[in-house]
Amino acid sequence: MIPSGVLSIMALLLTLIVHGSTSVSAQGNPPGTAEMAFASIQDQTLYVQGGYSNTFTDQFYALNLTKDSWSPLSPPWSSLSNPLIFIPTNVRVTISNGMTVTKDQKRLVIWAETGVFWFNLETSSWDHRAANGLAGEGILLYSYRRAATDGETGLVYIPSAAQGGSKMVVLNPDTLDAHTVDMPPASLISAVIQLYGWVWSDLRKSFIFTGGEYNSLNNDKTLEYFPGNNTWTQLTTLGAKIPAISRHCMVSGYSGRKMVLYGGQEFSGGKANLRGAIFVLDVPTLTWTQGPNVPTDYISADMACTISGTNFISWGGECKTVR
Repeated sequence: MIPSGVLSIMALLLTLIVHGSTSVSAQGNPPGTAEMAFASIQDQTLYVQGGYSNTFTDQFYALNLTKDSWSPLSPPWSSLSNPLIFIPTNVRVTISNGMTVTKDQKRLVIWAETGVFWFNLETSSWDHRAANGLAGEGILLYSYRRAATDGETGLVYIPSAAQGGSKMVVLNPDTLDAHTVDMPPASLISAVIQLYGWVWSDLRKSFIFTGGEYNSLNNDKTLEYFPGNNTWTQLTTLGAKIPAISRHCMVSGYSGRKMVLYGGQEFSGGKANLRGAIFVLDVPTLTWTQGPNVPTDYISADMACTISGTNFISWGGECKTVR
């Protein structure tokens, strides 16, 4: 684990170091990319797969979060077997896919075009299969969707992924049986939305939904979805006002007591502008606190992130014209 420090400081350090990397370093750091799939086992491992940096990649790396100390100059990355046989590198199927860890923490599940892909953490092997039950659900959407696991039932939820974006996919990762449920009503949000934040809250037994974009507009509402009764509501929070943002990174930590929202892009005057703000949500009080901004040259979007101990870690992403 990185030595204890302020959440936003570690985000700044790793963002500064990783951006601009175009090849694997002597320490085995992965090439810098954006729009990757990522997921983490809290305080253990961050997994990063695929992405784009001038070319598509199927790279697959793990960052060890259990080490007592390490420098952001030489993070403890390890290369894992890539899923080339299932996800070719020359198509957009490799980017912005939703990846999540199963409840038993034995597999990574990726919602990607042509089927559901999973990596067995015990055998270090890939497999894939089409989901069952979605044949009548119209156009399925894969890229720019996020996936998260219900900590109670183990089901995986992917918002705006079926019926051309108007339905949310609910996937059983054990059987690959799937069905759909409604997205929020139009009074809350556009049903066809992408590049949102989507995180399970163990404390509230719900999913938190932030930001996202549609038709070059950002969603400015924070929503909450309760899978137990299939209900969407608008979540009222206190403290700092988070921006209407998309392509940001949002993760949960401290056993669900904290959530961090970082970076992303915001539409203003018809233009998409990168943002470098970091916000921490205290879940018990639903209060946002804003931390210091990242310097302008290093603000980013479409990055991977995680929380380890008291540290927030951001890797990769698009920084102006550099990944």
